[in-house]
Amino acid sequence: MMLTTSNKAIDKQQLADLYHFYKDKNEEKYLTQILDYYAKLKQDMIHICFSGHFSAGKSTLINHLMKENLLPQSPIPTSANIVEIKQGIEQVLVHFNHQEAIKMKTLPPLEQLHQLCRDGDQVKKIEIYKNMEDLPAGVTLMDTPGIDAVNDADRLITESALHQVDVLFYVMDYNHVQSEVNATFLKEIDSMHKPYYVIINQMDKHDESEISFTAFQESLETVFRQWNIQPKRVFYTSMLMSRMELMNLLLFKRV
Repeated sequence: MMLTTSNKAIDKQQLADLYHFYKDKNEEKYLTQILDYYAKLKQDMIHICFSGHFSAGKSTLINHLMKENLLPQSPIPTSANIVEIKQGIEQVLVHFNHQEAIKMKTLPPLEQLHQLCRDGDQVKKIEIYKNMEDLPAGVTLMDTPGIDAVNDADRLITESALHQVDVLFYVMDYNHVQSEVNATFLKEIDSMHKPYYVIINQMDKHDESEISFTAFQESLETVFRQWNIQPKRVFYTSMLMSRMELMNLLLFKRV
């Protein structure tokens, strides 16, 4: 079970009542979620989450959109914790699993920052604040660990942050669109009634001589029908696309 709410459905007093209810029951998990949601309401923050299959290119996509290499990117799985990117005075907050959080007043060298993003054993969440022209104030971009069939811990880390999410982009690698792991996760998102979009990334792998694009689309739609998965829209992307093409596609053509 996960606490799921929306800005319009609950106010601060209701959150306070929920907090005391779960505190009496010693439900630490829900207490953390309620405090997260209280901070979200107080800051009037919108959370846009990028999740998806491991090595599908989530981190690379965010870096490309923001014109910043803030997130590690590699053919092998990279981000191992929740990373939040926010507009603001440059600083980094590192939240650990078993010790107090620390605050860095400036961004550390990128290699050090990337290492923190890879350290899922010690680091629970990283908040990166930076003045970026394309990230509006009041918007948080979230990068989550890649989801696969082997590492259940990464999936649990991702699920632990979903209560804050307003809109989710789920990124799939072109070669894994029929993965049961993807379908299972999207089915869960459907059950939470959160708006989400599917991004089929790395479309440069597509070979029209092997399968037509129309046939590829139809095979994906068949999987979605079988699982009763209903994203608001499906996008087809490649890092060979220009940044402006991606911005126009994902941010301005979502309806």
